[in-house]
Amino acid sequence: MARPIWKSFFAAALAGIMLAGPASAQDAPLPERRLTLRADTDMPGGDLAQIFDTTLQACIQACLGNDQCQALTYNERSRACFPKGDAGTPAPFQGAVSGFVVPAPVERIQRAADRAKAAPFITSADLAAAAGQARTFVAMYPALGTEGTPASDVRPLEYDGRTADAARLLASFVARDDNAEDWVDLARLTLQTTEDSDRSAADSAAQMAVNGYLRAADNGIAAQALLRLAQADDRLDRGRDGLAALRLANRLTPDDADISQALAASEDRNGMRVTDTQIDADGRMPRFCAILSRELSDSTDYAPYLRLPAGDLTVDAEGNQLCIGGLGHGQQVEITLRAGLPAADGEALSRDVALNGYIRDRGPEVRFPGRAYVLPASGDQRLSMVTVNADEVALRLLRISDRNLIRTMSENMFATPLDSWQAEYFSESIAREIWKGTAQVAKPMGQDWINRELTTSLALPAEAGPLEQ
Repeated sequence: MARPIWKSFFAAALAGIMLAGPASAQDAPLPERRLTLRADTDMPGGDLAQIFDTTLQACIQACLGNDQCQALTYNERSRACFPKGDAGTPAPFQGAVSGFVVPAPVERIQRAADRAKAAPFITSADLAAAAGQARTFVAMYPALGTEGTPASDVRPLEYDGRTADAARLLASFVARDDNAEDWVDLARLTLQTTEDSDRSAADSAAQMAVNGYLRAADNGIAAQALLRLAQADDRLDRGRDGLAALRLANRLTPDDADISQALAASEDRNGMRVTDTQIDADGRMPRFCAILSRELSDSTDYAPYLRLPAGDLTVDAEGNQLCIGGLGHGQQVEITLRAGLPAADGEALSRDVALNGYIRDRGPEVRFPGRAYVLPASGDQRLSMVTVNADEVALRLLRISDRNLIRTMSENMFATPLDSWQAEYFSESIAREIWKGTAQVAKPMGQDWINRELTTSLALPAEAGPLEQ
């Protein structure tokens, strides 16, 4: 008999997870004992204790926590629990749920431990959550009159479009038989019948997949469990763990096309990859940078992992950027990052990545080095101007009165470069324009001056007049 009121499948599954609580170390990765329940069944005699005003979940935990308990009966109407050391023959009883303790075979426990060791991306917290789900699952789905019914009976329901009904029925088979394949299939149905944004369902499906993986005697079933785990991990923003799961699945079943396809897609989303390129062309030594999805190691020599143009080039790793210096302006660049290029966390490029870009000429630039723009009132009234890729420069000469000189200092505008806002404020509110004109840049004869820094000596124009007040 089913419990009096069925909640929706996923709400019940989530409730089971919440009731589980943290698992102890000895319970992971596989509970040593589980219960299989029958509805509308009593087991007379053999009571170890009588516990009143309790829940079925608490009754199950009381039995599994007592090594002498081999069976139990729970009366749903009176909320009474009877853990049993030696139960009698099962008998029909309306409103009662009874079950036997089923010990896990030693070889199954060892296999689960081996599976867990081979999958370090399944954390101890993941194992504890999966074990908690397995311990409480039977309370959420006691056998619904399915004794002797094969789990394959869910297929017609799914083919008929009744996927949620198929999931509910399969849940009762999981509670009854604890089979790896059923756990995996239930994870698939959970993901199939819920929205991608439903993190609770994804978390439940991930635990189902872990339970299926740990119990799998066959590598094919284990690989399918890892495939479902990866799908759940993507929804839980654990794409990197999902990628590790797919890599293990691919090693277990290298000829599985679905897993190979999922692995390739996950590599593109979650693996070590180039996300962008960046070219710094305005400096004297331009750089071409590949931006990667993971942090690089500052102690790794990355030059052997690159195919570079000829020349005296440098390779520097900075955070998640791999930058090549020593390139020339006005040239096309082709660079290849080789497969195996490692990140700091051990992840590596899975295949060669060819990159190309054009390093343009430097943008026009002009500056006055040092503090030379503060001219003396008399004597050598010249200043140096440094330019890049400029033929002619527009200039303005401004005068600061004595009374504004202190103000200029107090506002940190004296003898320091000014940004565009400060320059506008300075020229409108503090200084007075006394000359405006242009100057030609001095270029070396017979030499290529493009992208070079040129220094031009400027004399105070005669029309500006004397600088004295």
